Amino acid sequence: MRLGVLESEKERVMEEKMTMSTDVTRYQQNLDASNLEIQQLKAKLQDKTTECEQLERKFHMLVEESEELRNCQKSRDENNIALSEQIAEYKIEVKSVKDFLETTQSKLDNQISIAEKLDIELREGNEERRKLLNVVQELKGNIRVFCRVRPLLKKEILDGNDNTHIETSQKSIEITNDCNKNVPYTFDRVFGDTSSQEEIFTDVALLVQSALDGYNVCIFAYGQTGAGKTYTMEGQGDGVEMGIIPRAMKLIFQKSEELLKFGWKYKLSVQHVEIYCEVLQDLLNRETGVKLDIRTAGGVKNSSVWVHGLTEHEVTNQNMVKSLLKQANQKRATAATNANERSSRSHSVFMLKISACNELTGEQHT
Repeated sequence: MRLGVLESEKERVMEEKMTMSTDVTRYQQNLDASNLEIQQLKAKLQDKTTECEQLERKFHMLVEESEELRNCQKSRDENNIALSEQIAEYKIEVKSVKDFLETTQSKLDNQISIAEKLDIELREGNEERRKLLNVVQELKGNIRVFCRVRPLLKKEILDGNDNTHIETSQKSIEITNDCNKNVPYTFDRVFGDTSSQEEIFTDVALLVQSALDGYNVCIFAYGQTGAGKTYTMEGQGDGVEMGIIPRAMKLIFQKSEELLKFGWKYKLSVQHVEIYCEVLQDLLNRETGVKLDIRTAGGVKNSSVWVHGLTEHEVTNQNMVKSLLKQANQKRATAATNANERSSRSHSVFMLKISACNELTGEQHT
């Protein structure tokens, strides 16, 4: 009986042991799970701690930035105040400048009005000057005769010649003839043998202005071979020995530039012809054998004369004129070698055509 009880007790104890073993296993599993969860929570805690530290650092940075922003805002406010003061000052200055500009504009308008009136008066005065200059030229004589005494050449001096038999004054020349008698001659102007090219041109310079004003002008040199006609008209070089033609062209270019401000625009063209034994030769045409004819048109009072077939060359500066004169002289020299005494029997005519137009008044003349 007792043994059965013990057996029963043993079985019960064994069952409890098994139950406890099962519980221990379960508890161990729960403990492992809890430890794992604790590890995970620790990791999360570490992450949160790190995140918290980062947030704390960000917070401090934001606090610093906020402080900087407050300082910047304060600085901006101070700058805004300063700018407002400057703007107020600028407004005062702008108003002052605006008032000054209005005053200046008023003065400028007044000056423009005065300038326009002066411009009109100047144009009217220029027109009056042109008329008066023409009257002066007519009073001096539409046809004037000048006399220029050529100095002796070296050969003439060596041959024993002299100019002691010639006496000159401003308007007369007196020559002692072979009978020892003084014979006077009167001219509009007399130039002695010491007169310069500049002196000669000074007396004809006003004719250049007349040409620019639209009047026809002719300067004609006459004399025997070797009298100095070519020297007087063309001269030598570009210096003090320049003759009437290059000096006149230089003055015309200069005056035409000056007259631009009065609205005048000029077109200049030249022609150069040689007359030899009633045959015409174009000195500016490189072709040879071109036939030229003198033609006329109009009545007795308003007749015009021109050379048909003669080339015309536009010139815009002094160098172009110089080049054309050189070309003409070369052509004359070539012809002179082919005809005996041609230079003493031929005549050359240099013609300048001036076409003018005033853009302000619409006036034109040629």
